[in-house]
Amino acid sequence: MFSVKPITVHYFPCSPATWNGDSHLVRSSGDAIGFHYRGRMERRQLEYFLAVVEHGGVTRASAHLHVSQPTVSAALRKLETELGGLLFERAAGGLVLTGMGQALLEPANQVIRDFAVAAESARDVLGMRDGAIDIVAIPAVSAGWLPPVVAAFRRAHPRVAISVQAELDNTRIAEEVRRGRFNLGLAVSSTTDPGLVAHEVGHQELHAIFPPGSPGVGEPVDIDELVDLDMVAVARERSIARQWFEAELHRRDRRPPRPVQVASIDAVLPMVSEGVGFALWWSPISASLVGSCVLRPVRPIYRRPILVVLRRGPLPPATQAFIRAAGLEDKSCR
Repeated sequence: MFSVKPITVHYFPCSPATWNGDSHLVRSSGDAIGFHYRGRMERRQLEYFLAVVEHGGVTRASAHLHVSQPTVSAALRKLETELGGLLFERAAGGLVLTGMGQALLEPANQVIRDFAVAAESARDVLGMRDGAIDIVAIPAVSAGWLPPVVAAFRRAHPRVAISVQAELDNTRIAEEVRRGRFNLGLAVSSTTDPGLVAHEVGHQELHAIFPPGSPGVGEPVDIDELVDLDMVAVARERSIARQWFEAELHRRDRRPPRPVQVASIDAVLPMVSEGVGFALWWSPISASLVGSCVLRPVRPIYRRPILVVLRRGPLPPATQAFIRAAGLEDKSCR
């Protein structure tokens, strides 16, 4: 006989709640209500719920899931009956989460991930080492540190599917990993979230990258030498490198250059390659990205850590193998 651990959910209803099914009210403080759920929630219901959240409506969710709209709607109604309240309400842009829906979101993501861990672990015992790893990473990390790690991992585990999504915000990376949308994150600042653990796997050092044919290949360049040069950059609020560079110049009573500002980091290196100006970039960087451009370390030295962000608790075998490939053999995720 399996024992079922109750799910505790806290949410903030806009009106008095009426509980149906096997939900036991355990605490009330102001408008905040918490309860243990002991019903018969099914994985498929949670998958449909998460699909509606991701796609913003039943129609788009059913198309993504390749099931009929009535099937998704019926599963949601059953889930709402089990929980005793509404999960969505209609708004101008489609369906939005209610307070109960918001409270269910993170536990639902974690349950789906736990199912994946269980299935993958069982297959691993049988020698079926396919699996999948979903990674969310700072773009400069995915463009430099990550490729050789992925290449080495794929040589050892060619059947494991890997997806990488770029994200500039370190806080957002931690949030997405905590919510279970990704197996791991690659960030450049740590997290205080008690449900996560971050391990350092390396570091990045700030460099200046110049158009092809520029002098001083590999030689350090002081930031004073960059003041009068043409520059390419993304918006200040989206670039830690640019923020540091401008702050250092202000401390020296120097005015930062006014860059050619591009909307996407993907546009920076093509601009440099065409001779528009120099850019600040982090090493390690893939040689294929540098091309014939000239890379020079910036002085004063500015380094930042590369951190693997993981949820505490059991990890799927494929994720365990990946973090070993990243040099974390002796690190715990407990």
